[in-house]
Amino acid sequence: MFFIWGWSFYNRRGIKHGRTKCEHCGDLSYKRSFTQTRYISIFWLPVVPIGRRRTLNECSNCRASETLSYGKLRRLKRKLLTPSLKELERDPLEAEKAKTLLDAILKVEARDELRRFMPEIEQNFRSNPEVLLGLGKTLSALCMDDDADRVFLHATNESNRDEVGSKVFENMVVHTSARATPKPKVPRRIWQLLPVLIVPGVIIASFVAIGGMMFIPGPQHVYLVSGSDRAYEVVINGEAVELMPHQQVKTDAAVYGDNEVELVREKEGHVSFQVTVDDSPLMRLFGGPMLVINADRSAPILWEMKAYGPEETYKRTSYVGELYYSFDDVAYEFEPFPVSLGSSQSTRVSNRERVSVITGPNSMSIVQDMLSAKEFGAVRKYVLARMADGEDEKALQSMARRIQTSAQ
Repeated sequence: MFFIWGWSFYNRRGIKHGRTKCEHCGDLSYKRSFTQTRYISIFWLPVVPIGRRRTLNECSNCRASETLSYGKLRRLKRKLLTPSLKELERDPLEAEKAKTLLDAILKVEARDELRRFMPEIEQNFRSNPEVLLGLGKTLSALCMDDDADRVFLHATNESNRDEVGSKVFENMVVHTSARATPKPKVPRRIWQLLPVLIVPGVIIASFVAIGGMMFIPGPQHVYLVSGSDRAYEVVINGEAVELMPHQQVKTDAAVYGDNEVELVREKEGHVSFQVTVDDSPLMRLFGGPMLVINADRSAPILWEMKAYGPEETYKRTSYVGELYYSFDDVAYEFEPFPVSLGSSQSTRVSNRERVSVITGPNSMSIVQDMLSAKEFGAVRKYVLARMADGEDEKALQSMARRIQTSAQ
């Protein structure tokens, strides 16, 4: 068995658009910033998250961007923003310090900090068109367009027909033109989440299925089997099931632990016995064993194992004379073996088990089947069980003589 594994980024979220000039190709169209989680993947499915990354200003033209881990992004914010904020708080009317803070905000796309300090900057520098121009450019670059419109209009009113006024007007025109260009659509969140939810969804579904199996009161593979030529009734935990001659019936009346079973016949009366089913958690998880209850003791139960592979092998064992039988790992319950399991080229050996009832037109044919397999002990038990069930004694004596001759 082999695995295809690696790592990649999934769950793109927190998408924000901006308008800056690409440092690689010079493109002026929209850039996008977003957060992604890096996952170890198996067969291209994200399994284990190993960290988040923030991609800044991904160019729609050349796909160039700056990608930082969240730890690096926090350190960069502390390095650029914290000193600038402290300097501006120390001297709130210093224009250069306000410009430095705006540059730092744009570098790390600190929109929350910009919203926090924007009213203070507008108030303190309401008569300074250069600072207002820087504030408007920062707002426009971060696509905070309504605030950018207001600040550019304010800067235009405060500027004269000089070089600063020309710059304000020029940048306002650029901003207005850029704002008129539609923003790229943000993909629906569900499509970003879907790959990440596959593995947790499978795990949750598995736990739900396992929990459901653990709370099922009884085993799922219980059969009542008749080997008699007469119909009779079996009562299991108070639930009556009528069995016709040589019939197999699946029942869900059995429970884990002790089961009370009663054989009801008109002439012979009632025969009661107890069947105990393993109730360990592991057994519950796999639906319990295959349980075959034969209240009349005369049904010949056949267990077979077939090995599929380069050299097919076969084993069998017959069981007769007991009230019930328990089997594990049975693949085919009263069903025939398939011809093959898959490719005939396979070099791997696969074992499959099957449980059924030996059938025939009469008891003699069933005895002959077991004799051919040299199951003499099973034949003896079968003869005794058929005699106890009331079959013709002369025929059974004839079978007994055949058994003795075959054994010799």
